[in-house]
Amino acid sequence: MSLPGISIVFVHYKTPQLLLNAIDSVVEYTKGCNYEIIVVDNYSQDDSQKMITDKHPHVRWFSHSYNAGFARGNNLGISLAKFDYVLIINSDILLREDAISKSFEKYCELEKIYPIGLFGCKIISFEGQTLPSVHNHHTTIFSLLKKNAFWIKLFGEKSNRIYNASWYNTNHFAEHLSGAFLLFNKKRLNQKDLLLDEDFFLYYEDVEWCLRLYKKGFRHFYFAETYILHKDSGSTTVNIIKQRQILVSELLFIYKCYPRWYFILYYHLMIFNLNLDNFLEKRRFGITSNVLERKKIAQLISKTSKLILSCYKRVPSASMQMLKYEHTIN
Repeated sequence: MSLPGISIVFVHYKTPQLLLNAIDSVVEYTKGCNYEIIVVDNYSQDDSQKMITDKHPHVRWFSHSYNAGFARGNNLGISLAKFDYVLIINSDILLREDAISKSFEKYCELEKIYPIGLFGCKIISFEGQTLPSVHNHHTTIFSLLKKNAFWIKLFGEKSNRIYNASWYNTNHFAEHLSGAFLLFNKKRLNQKDLLLDEDFFLYYEDVEWCLRLYKKGFRHFYFAETYILHKDSGSTTVNIIKQRQILVSELLFIYKCYPRWYFILYYHLMIFNLNLDNFLEKRRFGITSNVLERKKIAQLISKTSKLILSCYKRVPSASMQMLKYEHTIN
């Protein structure tokens, strides 16, 4: 079939070699459709642009004057896309087959029948393991209960839901797809409140986006017949910063997607879990590094929760405000 063009959007921050490898693989393997490549650089302040455009002069490069994060970086790329079909894709991916054309063809086939929102494919690690990139559930109070020491004592840790191999090897609709590879028709998402919420700096913006579109009647599709390789957290080098950014973004997700009372209950359960774990550990081993770290996490949760309740709205925002761990929480 004859396909229209697709705009491929990368958001980049200080990983020029990973980005170059990703673009090399897109150019090498994408043969079945017309496309353009857009890079939105989040103020890398290095030679990334020259390194990429010297080898790939067709790449459209746009630079932010600050580190704008994943959501607003992608929203800028979407707004600049010359084609109606857009693929947002991580800079730490590699293609090993024409996954983009295969996905694009399947998407165009499905959208004639279903109200398709977002479309993702199988994601495999560089080491060859299938990554958990598609889900039929979101973070809830129940997610916290399963981490509670009393709950684990009663029901065991195996109560956590685990998807089997057939889940990842079969095409199906799902509630949540990974933000590492998301294809969509931007004409379907032509309202401001249907794009990524720019209050999120990094992490959980794809979860919130999927859930918000799902509630509005869109259906997300997981395509198991092609794949990409993904280097997990290729642009996050300091693990403690990553974990704390995930935590503050998780709290923002709960606030955005559930009632205020739910957020407050979620916050108190997080604190209770931490205090319970500290109580049990101190009884056995005294004050350990884990105990001290949990105290810091509890302080972070408390500060973040107060900040969210006082400064953020539940509607998707495109203000200059965003919840970034390094800048907002001491």
